[in-house]
Amino acid sequence: MKVPELKKSFPEACVEINNEDAKKMGIQNGDNVKLETRRDKMVFKAHVSDVCRPRWYDVNLLINKLTLNAFDPGSKQPEYKICATKVIKV
Repeated sequence: MKVPELKKSFPEACVEINNEDAKKMGIQNGDNVKLETRRDKMVFKAHVSDVCRPRWYDVNLLINKLTLNAFDPGSKQPEYKICATKVIKV
């Protein structure tokens, strides 16, 4: 959120959901969805698309609260993107 051009393009965090998955869950573009893990839960706007693209980090939504705090013993890299997550329409 420190780069003006990026902030303008993506003013808030969202969760990208594949068209087929969204249809199965009754989720439409712009709906609020809750991401829930064993560690925490957060609400995001859904961005329904057939192409998953990376989304920008929102300093107000600390997504790492939902993920594992484990790290690879060899590289010491955190495993932030590896955890089971429920997606629930709210």
